Amino acid sequence: MKFLSNLKIKYILGGVAVFIVGLLLINGILNYANLDRIKQDVSKQKDDIIPNLLDFNEIEKDAIQVQQFFNDASLSNAKDSFDNAKLYFQKGNKTLDSLIALHTKTNELEVVKSLQKFKSNFAIFYKTGLKMANAYTKDGSKAGNVLMKQFDPWVDTLSKQLDTWIKEHEVELYSNSLEINKKVSSTIDTAGILSILIILLTL
Repeated sequence: MKFLSNLKIKYILGGVAVFIVGLLLINGILNYANLDRIKQDVSKQKDDIIPNLLDFNEIEKDAIQVQQFFNDASLSNAKDSFDNAKLYFQKGNKTLDSLIALHTKTNELEVVKSLQKFKSNFAIFYKTGLKMANAYTKDGSKAGNVLMKQFDPWVDTLSKQLDTWIKEHEVELYSNSLEINKKVSSTIDTAGILSILIILLTL
């Protein structure tokens, strides 16, 4: 009877050991899966969302600078103002080219189409501003005012599109950050529950 009792205990202990190993395996698999998803979300945030958000903010600043320097040029006819407007226009275009190349590589064709349209509008905005500033300095305020009426709508068009892109990426960044936090909490909770079960089984 003692032999059978010892054999029974061995089977029970063996079963508990197998169960604990199983829990450890499950814990490892779940943690790996969660950590892999977290890694993907962090990579998306680091390589996509944040760089795009920063680029759109930079383009917005460049457009504002172009507008301000053309306004300055309209009043002063200063060569520096014309040069600076051109400088910020080229800077904005360089960032747009970078974004177009990036989204072409990831095959986001609708985004590419929107960026290309924006780039075309950005060029019209610059050319109209240049004409306006030249009209003010060469032909007087009456001629300049006519072109200002053409320039201002382009300012609004660019501003609205940039605001849309910036807000979309801010929302995406916030949502992505919440998702990362949720997955981290889930990983910690799962590991904690399984660890408690293992401790209880070994008591």
